[in-house]
Amino acid sequence: MTRRGGLFAPAALLLASMLGVHVLAWWLRPEAFFSDIDSQHYGRLAAQMLNGTFAFEPHTFNDRFGVTVPVAAIYRVLGIGVRTSTLWPLIASLVTIAIVFVATDRTFGRRAALLAALLLATNVVQIDYAAHLIPDIILAVFMVGSAALLYAARDPERGASARPALHGSLCALLLFAGLLTKKTVLWGVPFFVGLMVWDLVRQRRNVRLWTAFLATGVACTVSFLLFYFLATGDPLYPLANVEGAHNELRTSFFGKSRAQYVERLTESPIKFFIRQAGYGHLMLLAVPALLCLVRPLRALPRGARYWAAYLAIVLGSFWFGTTSLRSYNLLPVSPRFLIPLLAPLSILGGVTLARALPDGGGARGARSLQLILAALFLVTGSVAVNFDITTPARCALYLCVGLVFALLASPVRSAVGERVARYGGHAIVAVLSLGILVHHGMGSAVKVANPLRVLEEEFVRDHVAQLPAGAVVLTDEHSVFLVPLLLERCDSNGASVFEWNDAAAIREHAGAPAFVFVNQVTLSLLLDWVDRQPPAFALQAPPDWRCVASESVPEAIMRGLSLPIAGQALMLFQVDDPAELPGSSE
Repeated sequence: MTRRGGLFAPAALLLASMLGVHVLAWWLRPEAFFSDIDSQHYGRLAAQMLNGTFAFEPHTFNDRFGVTVPVAAIYRVLGIGVRTSTLWPLIASLVTIAIVFVATDRTFGRRAALLAALLLATNVVQIDYAAHLIPDIILAVFMVGSAALLYAARDPERGASARPALHGSLCALLLFAGLLTKKTVLWGVPFFVGLMVWDLVRQRRNVRLWTAFLATGVACTVSFLLFYFLATGDPLYPLANVEGAHNELRTSFFGKSRAQYVERLTESPIKFFIRQAGYGHLMLLAVPALLCLVRPLRALPRGARYWAAYLAIVLGSFWFGTTSLRSYNLLPVSPRFLIPLLAPLSILGGVTLARALPDGGGARGARSLQLILAALFLVTGSVAVNFDITTPARCALYLCVGLVFALLASPVRSAVGERVARYGGHAIVAVLSLGILVHHGMGSAVKVANPLRVLEEEFVRDHVAQLPAGAVVLTDEHSVFLVPLLLERCDSNGASVFEWNDAAAIREHAGAPAFVFVNQVTLSLLLDWVDRQPPAFALQAPPDWRCVASESVPEAIMRGLSLPIAGQALMLFQVDDPAELPGSSE
């Protein structure tokens, strides 16, 4: 593969521009944090770690230290804010793109690396969730990083690693970091175990690599169990959280009918990939590499089989795996849950494009790849049109890309066809990535905010921000994190916000005008998350409290809440003596 000349410079410039768009979209979208209650929850936990009030709670979010600990460190250095809350997922997204580029460049050449990185950098799901503090985009770094490191350590074409023990230990540490981020990293473990068995039993090689991998993995696992035993008395506390909280959420498959299980296991994921921007085109580009697992294609290099096997196992685990050891509980098909698939999909997509196009270094069998891709995109577009699976614009996108590949494969080319053949790689990436960005991604970037969060922000701006300077606002443990962030977005007179059972803060501000902010929606969420029972005064205000402001929430929001909210859900009370609040005195 040539590294200079041709379209390398324009492609590199385009990639740099798309990375700039990546960062710009993150900078311009603070609303994403306020619209995502999960992001707020992780931010609140990180803030509690910073101020020393963190406590283990029966919810899966509380033990995802790969999310919260780095954010707490960022808070320590840069302060608590909206952009510091989402800086860690942005860094994770950019590092993932860098890993994709380096891993592809090392094995498949610079052109394939540029195409792979470009596919990921312009992916609307990757761009969207870089502005959300969620574990999946962070988990993707550790999963693809461990897979890339392991490939480099055992690359048969470049020889075995000079430091196999170091590579094995680092690979295990990355997987352990993934375990601390989200337990779904375990769905990638079968790939590593299978590869270890293949090397040790069938090939009898890489013994030092796998010995270090196993030793480090066992040490990390023992430390993990010991930590939870000392902290909670239960070494399996995280698994108990998954069983007791996550698997009983409304999104789980407990209690669903057999027909719903069959639909989830068969047509539902297929329709999702066709419908969902950010996944459909990458899946189609990766299909030729997946076919290599059955019958090698001479147009694709041997290394493609490694990433195809990794993708197949992780995808199969997400598709058919269970989140419960007690019952067959499937994960909902959601764009955020499948983010770890984007990196291997982009690698295989970049390799396929580089080999399928005439200026891809003279790869053999380019025409066969062009025909396969033309058929895949044309059939997908036709099926989507006939069964009304996705929007007409996305159907047209599939059909247009299919026609481009069909034109490239045609033995008789017009002048236009020759031009497409010459610039096909970047033209197709532009159609796939930038076209989807315009059609869907920009809509995702400016999508309408959660109506509840808009209502909360308006209430804080119109009432809490207008309280006199020096006033003290007492509220629940979640709002005490969120309200100051909302106050930063408006002109505030300088009211201080504390948790309503913070006795030290109440004593310190004795004599200041005191107010209680009650958000019954947040209290309902705390009840769902950690079984936190709201205080009696939050459900029924004492008669001597003076209501300063109140606001109701839409009935559609109230319908899904655990608390029986009647009337006003957002309320601001003035109180004479906050020291009389239950729990505010020692």
